[in-house]
Amino acid sequence: MKEYERQGYLTIEKWMRMKFDKPGSQYFEPNLNTELRNQAGALTDCLLQYKEAAEYIAFFDLDDVLFPLNYPTYLEEFNAEYAQKPDATSLVYGRREHEFIKAETLAEYDFHELVASLKTSYTRAGKVVVKPDRHNTTWIHASHREDPTKRIHIKTPHLIHVQRPIQKNGNNEIKDMWKSRFWRFNETIHEVDIAAIHEDIQRMKKNKEVARIAKRLPSRDFYFPVVFKCYLKQFYGRKLTECPNAEKCVMPQRKDIKCMHTDAEYFSGPSSEPFTFHYFTNPFWSSDYGCYQ
Repeated sequence: MKEYERQGYLTIEKWMRMKFDKPGSQYFEPNLNTELRNQAGALTDCLLQYKEAAEYIAFFDLDDVLFPLNYPTYLEEFNAEYAQKPDATSLVYGRREHEFIKAETLAEYDFHELVASLKTSYTRAGKVVVKPDRHNTTWIHASHREDPTKRIHIKTPHLIHVQRPIQKNGNNEIKDMWKSRFWRFNETIHEVDIAAIHEDIQRMKKNKEVARIAKRLPSRDFYFPVVFKCYLKQFYGRKLTECPNAEKCVMPQRKDIKCMHTDAEYFSGPSSEPFTFHYFTNPFWSSDYGCYQ
């Protein structure tokens, strides 16, 4: 990800867990009371940071992929949809679960083969694209402070939610944990887009830093089934009795894999009523804290 940032593809924003310099009690854990790793907080932070700089913000997950259907770029696609209802506040894209066969090494990775292996399942709760100047807050799927009649529900294309990677040679424990029907791939990806993405990935493979990293990447699933099993136990498909999150998930540690997290210098203001202010400065990347959710 950092190499892609250096290449100018993206900007990585460090997002902090809630940690207090002086929590007041050694037993106080604020993250237990956050919903799904505080995603809504991260999305709203993004909205407010880019409110006056971006024409559109797409609040998708990292494993959600949208391929423009009617126009060659996202900007043209979104402009055309909003032109039908100029006062709309958001575009809602349906989200279809997909499985695919993943390459075991970067050297084997072929985007044509990945697309050919895609299978489609049911449509789930959607995700949104918004005009940020019309929003002050948002949530994981859509804003709760938005008139639902102002939304445009896009019939097609759908978001391709690549949530279920299948190993070529692994035991694929995920299939036993998550039983769902998948059918022939039922979305449209233009061949010119597939070819362009494939060519760009091939170019990045030749990057010296990417090639160095690729040699030590794991070839088998380890954390994916562990995390998914915990999600099933904690909140997937269950009646909620507490905030849904993965704070109670136990992550086994591996000496050969160091998970990357954000950290910072944390400060606590003087204890006061009704609020005590806690803040951080100088955020940085760290691999010293083990693997946790």
